[in-house]
Parts: sequence; structure tokens; C-alpha cells
Amino acid sequence: MKKREDGEDVSTLPDQEVFKKMPWYRPTSRAAPRNDPALESFIQACTTDFLNVNKRRRIKDNLTREQREALRSLRNLPVSHGVACRYADKSGVTVITDLECDDKKIVQELHDPHHYDILPSDPTESVISTVKAWSNKWTLKGEI
Repeated sequence: MKKREDGEDVSTLPDQEVFKKMPWYRPTSRAAPRNDPALESFIQACTTDFLNVNKRRRIKDNLTREQREALRSLRNLPVSHGVACRYADKSGVTVITDLECDDKKIVQELHDPHHYDILPSDPTESVISTVKAWSNKWTLKGEI
């Protein structure tokens, strides 16, 4: 596509459409390119190939045979042994933990006075009434 020179008349450029900048939401009289039957059949063929499970290729991992066997044995490890297999948050590390030890740590953290305060009463009702009063106020003002 040629660039227009300054001062060149648009009508002198042969076989070139003049495009104006228009908002994306304004309808146009041009047909969409999907009206072409060849393109439509290509899209249909690609869609069928993509959705066909038998034509998908299997993604190969980079694990050794020993690592794959170890993962298979961990996956089949029953919970009745008292252990759990977890994935670490930010790495590819698999952590095996003892469930009883985990439970003891959780209870210990819950009873730690540095983390939690024991409340004299349940504040649920007062919180609910505060939220209801707030929502009623803003509903009456028409904001909600």
C-alpha cells in the first residue's frame, strides 16, 4: 500500500480504498470476512480438528522414568497411612506431611494468644445489624 504524499488528491490513487477512523461500535456496510465460503470451511475444519480428542497430541513431560514411578506411587498412597501429599506454592516441590503432626500444629496455632483473642460474646448479630443499617441507608438514597 502506497503512502499518500502531502497535497496528493485521493481520487488519483487507483484501486485503493480510503479508510476513515471510525469508532469500533459504529456499524459498517462492508461484509465481514467470514462470509467467504472457503474461509468458513477452513474454520469449520480447524474447529473439528481442535475438538477431536483423538487428534490431540500428548504433551511429553521432562521427568525421568524413576521420577514418574515415584509420582505414581505417591498418587496411589492412601490417606489411611496418615500422610498427605501436597504441592508447594511457588515451586515444583511435592511435600509429604504427617496428618497428625499437621493437626497438632493447627490446634497449637489456634490456641496461640499472640494470634487470636478470645471474645467474651459472639459479635455476629451486631455486625449483621450494622451491615443491614448501612445497606438500608444507601438503598433509600438510591445508590444501591
